[in-house]
Amino acid sequence: MTYDQENYRTIIKFQQEQYENMLMGKIPTVAKQEIVALKPCPFCGGKPIMDWEREEKEGDEIGPIISWSYYCTKCYAEVFSCESEEDARAKWNRRVKE
Repeated sequence: MTYDQENYRTIIKFQQEQYENMLMGKIPTVAKQEIVALKPCPFCGGKPIMDWEREEKEGDEIGPIISWSYYCTKCYAEVFSCESEEDARAKWNRRVKE
C-alpha cells in the first residue's frame, strides 16, 4: 500500500467515525434536526459515507462547504454536487421501486 492510499484510508476512517459520533450525539451539532438514516447502497448493499467540497480560498483560509455527496465504501456508487447535506441524503435514499 502506498503512502497516499494509507493516508486516504485514514482520512475516510476518521470522517466516518466523526459522522457516527455526531449521529450518536457524542459531538454536538449547531442545529438540532431530525437525521434520516441512510439506506445501504442500492447496487451492492455497502455502507455509505459522506463527503463534501469546500470553496477554494487563498492561503490557509477554509472556505464554506459548497457541495455535499455520499458514496458507497464498497463499490463507490455516488450521489454528488448536492446543495445541502439533506439534499444529498434524500438523493442517496431514493429508490426506483418502494
